[in-house]
Amino acid sequence: MMKAVPEEMVLVDLVWERWAQGNWSDVVDYRLEGEFDREEAQIAVRVGLMCSHPVASSRPTMREVVRYLEEGDMSDLPELGGPPVGEYEEQGGFDDFMHSYPSSSFEKAASIQLAVGPDEARTEAFLCSPLSPLSNAR
Repeated sequence: MMKAVPEEMVLVDLVWERWAQGNWSDVVDYRLEGEFDREEAQIAVRVGLMCSHPVASSRPTMREVVRYLEEGDMSDLPELGGPPVGEYEEQGGFDDFMHSYPSSSFEKAASIQLAVGPDEARTEAFLCSPLSPLSNAR
């Protein structure tokens, strides 16, 4: 079910893949070294997947999210099913907001210098959003 090559994979795709395989605990921070409440972690992963649904109206409200996390009872959560597939059309998403402004409003040129070898560097140019941490890079 992998949608992208590993370096292009989106975190939520990886989590869905692990969830579908029944290996959801693979996405828990390894630094916990297995020392965590499995039911709490499973609820957190499941709620995270619910919150990442591409159709906003299918996501839980913040009130529901808080209730799910505070009550910590798997039986209270709606069934997840599988990962969302297909194309979704929804009005008023962030992408629509971003594209409603001229590109100069949300993009600016940035560059970064990369070390290629001990005595060699390469400069790469790209566009970034002013919301990006890279937009303040000099």
